[in-house]
Amino acid sequence: MSTISSKSSPSKDASKTSLIAQSSSDANSLMGWSSLSTRLLAGTSLSDKSEAWNIFDGSFGESFVNGIWKELDDAKLIEKLLPARTKGDSSPLASLLLSTPEIPPVRGDKSLFLSREYRGRQDFELRHPHLHELVSTISTTLVDNLQDQIELDTNLTSVQLAVYPGDGKAGYLRHCDRGQHSCSHEPQEGSSSSSPERIITAIYYLTNEDWDPVLDGGFLRMYSSTMVHNICPYRDRLVIFRSDGVEHQVMPSLRRPRTAITIWFYGNEIKPSSASAVPLKSPRSTPSVAPTNSKPIIPLFIPEAPIENDIPSIFVSIASYRDSETVPTLDALFATAMHPARVFVGLVLQNDPIHDTELTIEKYATHQNVRCLQMASQHALGPCYARSLAQSLHRGEAYVLQIDSHMRFRPNWDEYLIRTWQQISADKKHSKIILTAYPVGYELPNIIPDERKGTLLVPWKFDNHGMLRQKGRLLQSSDRPIPCLLYAAGFNFGPASVIQDVPYDPTLDYLFFGEELSMAVRLYTSGYDLYAPPETVVFHLWSRAHRPTLQSSSIKPASSPEAIEEKREASRRVVQQQLLGTFSSKIYGLGSERTSDEFAEALGVDFHNLKITSDAPLGGQSTDRFVQNGAVFAEDSVEKRVANLDEKTQSIIAFFLGSMDSSKKAKGT
Repeated sequence: MSTISSKSSPSKDASKTSLIAQSSSDANSLMGWSSLSTRLLAGTSLSDKSEAWNIFDGSFGESFVNGIWKELDDAKLIEKLLPARTKGDSSPLASLLLSTPEIPPVRGDKSLFLSREYRGRQDFELRHPHLHELVSTISTTLVDNLQDQIELDTNLTSVQLAVYPGDGKAGYLRHCDRGQHSCSHEPQEGSSSSSPERIITAIYYLTNEDWDPVLDGGFLRMYSSTMVHNICPYRDRLVIFRSDGVEHQVMPSLRRPRTAITIWFYGNEIKPSSASAVPLKSPRSTPSVAPTNSKPIIPLFIPEAPIENDIPSIFVSIASYRDSETVPTLDALFATAMHPARVFVGLVLQNDPIHDTELTIEKYATHQNVRCLQMASQHALGPCYARSLAQSLHRGEAYVLQIDSHMRFRPNWDEYLIRTWQQISADKKHSKIILTAYPVGYELPNIIPDERKGTLLVPWKFDNHGMLRQKGRLLQSSDRPIPCLLYAAGFNFGPASVIQDVPYDPTLDYLFFGEELSMAVRLYTSGYDLYAPPETVVFHLWSRAHRPTLQSSSIKPASSPEAIEEKREASRRVVQQQLLGTFSSKIYGLGSERTSDEFAEALGVDFHNLKITSDAPLGGQSTDRFVQNGAVFAEDSVEKRVANLDEKTQSIIAFFLGSMDSSKKAKGT
């Protein structure tokens, strides 16, 4: 997580530390606040106030967090915490320094309200300068930026310190800060109440510097009308949302206490006139081109100034095999694009005509930007053949994005990929650039993690067929793409010329593990340079529980199992010959700009003796570039084992498919 050393001196990554705010040019008191922040928190132009929230990272800085902790320690405030209640300053806990009666716990945390009386004392700012600055900075920002939409009464502001123990049990059930019936998902036109009510909630996290989303948990789970957002309580993270619109839940912390300061602001919404009501057009809104039931939570940062005047088109290649997530993937693809009209899809649909009648794409049957080839699943020959067919639907678009049929996307994905590619191309002074990585995972139906770090593909091990397996390692925060040598078939982006230079080989029948390695060595020898994006751009559904695979399908294929395995083994031999430099094919062979031996040496792999060098799993990076004990996304993931685990464990693993140590132990390797 990026941090800012001081409010007056942001780090070089400051423009990327605000997850939702897209520009710092109109920032006010709170660093990272933008006009988009105003529109989101005002809520008047949103069709659904459950989306009226925003996240800010690094707005105060590490020294600020340390200052708050010193003040808490000096005043012994942590020692004064009592079992939490659901009322505010009216509870007996409102008197900060006075003894209070024993209160029966109704939540899993312990808390303490810093009463208005205590915060109003003359010495409060002297004793608690950082706490004072936290409250006053957020208050000033809200008043200055929301004055046309919300009338705030800062005299009623309520402040609470709360700690959830790291016992894996204590949390706070789904609720609405103004009252359960107040968080309506219907549009509201202003408050009818004459007295101020809770209207804005701000939560500032004081967790450990190395807080880990997998090992520590403690997510703030926010519910919109269409999906669930899981917000990790990173240190120096500020979450602001509408108290009257956003239902939320505190998930248990797994190993360490989760400490936070919550500030409630009171006021009334100012009823807008019909002339001033302007529909929200932000990266989190749903374009009319394709309504979607998915709204990913973290838009990608896009600078204000365009790189070029025209809007280059993107061809999206998708191969789908009996996948119920195909239509939701198309929905999300168009809904999250900055310019959906420039997105053209080439879809190969492989369904059983009898058993998969519900897996239709009827809503896209006449869509002018979707081209589709359909074939009976019994005649499917594996991903290489299907992706080759999908490439045949290309009609001159400038760029090509190849994805799987079970994906979600961060808003602005199209513009971000193009600009990232253009920057690398300008730096390298050539156009043979491919962006590729194993994406972070999502859960059904639309549970998207708030992870924004990128992943890097690295060698993993050789399987029983002598085929190299690869895995993705979660990177520390970075502002630049990272060179890599391996290729992810489910997410890669580059110039459309790659379809002519290195087309998919349709003769590699039934090849699964080996598809990506074949493309990697062919791209390398053809002069293509591969890079991992510095941020998560898309999300992938790693679990296969919702769909049959070609190998597990109960629908019998046209060929016998023996014939299928024979063809698969022939495909493996082709890949192995490519890696050893002995395969020859005019169209689907190796390129002439570099050799397969150079590829193997750069990768740190001996394909003759099936050995991997000790530093190959670092992918040319230092150890500290990776998240320690972080997520690893393996090519053959562990869904079958995950399905047998308890619900809580599944929830954790679903966000980050952890290291494959358990897989090795299960196989006795």
